[in-house]
Amino acid sequence: MVKTKKFLAVDFGASNGKAMLGKYDGKSLDLEEVYRFENRPVYLLGNLYWDILRLHSELIISLQKAVSKYKKISSIGIDTWGIDFGFFDKDRKLMQNPIHYRDKRTDGVSKRAFEIIDEKNLYFKTGVQFLQMNTVFQLYSMVLAGKKILNDAHRLLMIGDILNYFLTGEMVMEYTNATTTQLYNINNNNWDSQLFKLLNIPEDLFSRVSKPGMTINNIQKEIAAETGCNDIPICLSAYDTSSEITSIPVIKKDKNKNWAYFCCGTWAMSGITSPVPIIGEKGFKYGFGNEGGVNGSYHFLKNIIGLWIIQQCQKKWSENMKDVISWDDIVNQAHEAEDEDIFIDVNDKIFNKEIFDMPEAIQDYCRKTGQRIPQTVGEYSRCAFQSLVLSFTLSIRQLEDIIKKKIEVIYMVGGGSKNRLLCQWTSDSLGIPVVSGLEETTATGNILLQMVALGEARDIDEAKEMLVNSVELEYYEPGDTAVWQYKYERYLKILANREEDNDG
Repeated sequence: MVKTKKFLAVDFGASNGKAMLGKYDGKSLDLEEVYRFENRPVYLLGNLYWDILRLHSELIISLQKAVSKYKKISSIGIDTWGIDFGFFDKDRKLMQNPIHYRDKRTDGVSKRAFEIIDEKNLYFKTGVQFLQMNTVFQLYSMVLAGKKILNDAHRLLMIGDILNYFLTGEMVMEYTNATTTQLYNINNNNWDSQLFKLLNIPEDLFSRVSKPGMTINNIQKEIAAETGCNDIPICLSAYDTSSEITSIPVIKKDKNKNWAYFCCGTWAMSGITSPVPIIGEKGFKYGFGNEGGVNGSYHFLKNIIGLWIIQQCQKKWSENMKDVISWDDIVNQAHEAEDEDIFIDVNDKIFNKEIFDMPEAIQDYCRKTGQRIPQTVGEYSRCAFQSLVLSFTLSIRQLEDIIKKKIEVIYMVGGGSKNRLLCQWTSDSLGIPVVSGLEETTATGNILLQMVALGEARDIDEAKEMLVNSVELEYYEPGDTAVWQYKYERYLKILANREEDNDG
């Protein structure tokens, strides 16, 4: 009789986190949610912080709940978002709470950095898409402000590395997360010393990177005693996007097709996997970038503001109502609302803020672009969902222009994959099939890497084969393509007019 192994994945997202237990019986993998918690940033004295100690506390609670129910856990893996970091002193103590990527300290910093290093040169060195929040710009904002902590610190760790350190006492810098910093040269797979020197960022803060799919160390004895667990290994997972892409359950008949992914959560990513980095003029122009993947692969992708806009709308609507409006209600009202073809650019900077009224921001965008203003929850929701679909459609058309191939099928994963309306509209808009069905992709990728680290699978490809046999997928075929072509053309005109107004 094969003994079932139990792998605990703790997945930290930008707005919430969850602990998922993967039970593997030698043939199939079954996932169960053990615990879910909120990840609420803290605004204090002009800065927005991550509450890292609370997140560590939620990690301990996750372990306690898993051990209480299942007794013996085979291993733990942690995945978090990229870009953000914390500093440690020479005594290996955390020096301050990590600052949130939405903090205003990076406003205008990229322009200052491009006075020192050419923008295109930075792209061709690192292969990373430009986002105001990138690690390089966060650090350069500190250089410009003369922050003393930058020179006093002994080590910099990314968020996932911090939580791994708290569990094991080992300071390890995970490779896929390191590639999001825009300080890692993706061509020679090492930190780019020239970038550090040009921007006056101390290079000795950064250690050699380690590839995911290995064990870091066993859990510290005092944490084992606190949680009641055995002396279990902590495995190095990839950062959340890389974990998510790693576990996309591509079926056999699609493996030789030109398939792309749409990872749809608070943030969304559209892109492809590649055996080599894709760095060129069109990728630079369209805002695509490369990130390190698992087992020698690379992820060529573009970040899109995903469900963040509708999440913030839900938050505001729930403040004004006696009860929290559910996601099912929002989707149903979006489906039933009149189709007025009201669109927003989900990536417009006015939507990328933490503390403000999102429905009011949508109103402001519609006024400035000469559109009718939504009036109901259904109209706002329809606008947000359709705009996300059209933004994704644009990114796929740009991707096709870069790689000179037609995308034939989309694999939609993440929280958005359970939204049937979003899946069908995506298929309609692109005119190709959409496959969905694995909602907890990030936690699943985390677990697959734990299986590799412990030798339950020879490599990530073998682990993924097992996964494909464990999930039920849903298929969407395109319809109403002419209607969506009209929507796409109207959307492009709105974006062009908005760009002209901003230039003026």
